[in-house]
Amino acid sequence: MNTEKGFNTALKIHIDEKNKLEHVTRLNMKIPFPLENKKVLVTAWETTITSQVGRVLVDFIESDFNNIDDFKNIFIGYAMFTLVSEEDKKKLVNSKGLYYSEIIDIVKKYHNKLKNEFISIQKQIIDILDYCIFDDSKKYFEGTTSLQKFVFLNTLSDTKNKYPFLENNHAEQYLVNAIKTHNKQIQTEEELEDIISSHETVYYIRDTYISDSFFFLLYLELYHLLKETMILKKCKNCDRYFITDRIAKIYCDNIAPSDFSKTCQQIGPTKKYEERIGLDSAITLYRKIYKKKERLAAKKGESYIQEYENFKQYGKGMKEAYQTRKITKDQFVKWLKDEDCE
Repeated sequence: MNTEKGFNTALKIHIDEKNKLEHVTRLNMKIPFPLENKKVLVTAWETTITSQVGRVLVDFIESDFNNIDDFKNIFIGYAMFTLVSEEDKKKLVNSKGLYYSEIIDIVKKYHNKLKNEFISIQKQIIDILDYCIFDDSKKYFEGTTSLQKFVFLNTLSDTKNKYPFLENNHAEQYLVNAIKTHNKQIQTEEELEDIISSHETVYYIRDTYISDSFFFLLYLELYHLLKETMILKKCKNCDRYFITDRIAKIYCDNIAPSDFSKTCQQIGPTKKYEERIGLDSAITLYRKIYKKKERLAAKKGESYIQEYENFKQYGKGMKEAYQTRKITKDQFVKWLKDEDCE
């Protein structure tokens, strides 16, 4: 276990299957605001991040690791202390701290070093998810669970070469902690008797994985998604991965790419209905105004002809911008209403 000056740099991971939550504990970094000319301190105490099971893996596979900001979010958030060299680890736990610009220099260094590995692992995970969850083409898999497909995949002779990520399937330590209540350690027989006798006190046995590998965290989350501790889906609107505990949910809660003021869940059902009956209210409005201007130009001539020609020219570009998601539906509709005339 890597330790620098009393700093435990490993990840501690607890999966709470009952509540579908994971608790990931790692070193705390005090990042000041504003960032200029101030130092980032790595503190000896640890911080626990609680989220839905699978949250880190979904963020990982949805990241663009050619983009340094996407890399930075994953790297600083979870991976840094398990992936940097011993020399850089010593810099990070320097009691005097590092300037934020120095932290970013370290991020840039490891972005260059790890970017291709992250992209490779990302592709491997997506392939495994497709094989086990989303690919329905193999009829002989009918009736098997996602986890069973994963076990079958691991038996194939070329799996180890095709998916080296799967070698990250073990933690350095696995602990079953003593019974705890409200984060307080039980120390005496009398305290134990009081807790067990009480019907109001919540007590539990907490199992914890401890690992020096960020990739083990991804493997563990992959396992639990295939086990369906949480359900992994692809949004029917934006095609991005998301996790849910509702098997019938088909739209995510991310901002919709076609309308930045609404989520996919908010606009998805309406869009699906419009597609099913061959309608799009914005395109319908565009055609209605187009026909109106065409009729006015033919009937009244003069300025109406120029107005019609302008609408033909600019309307085509605005329609293409809407259909390619460069502008939102609300923006397109507002422009159309501004162009409408009686």
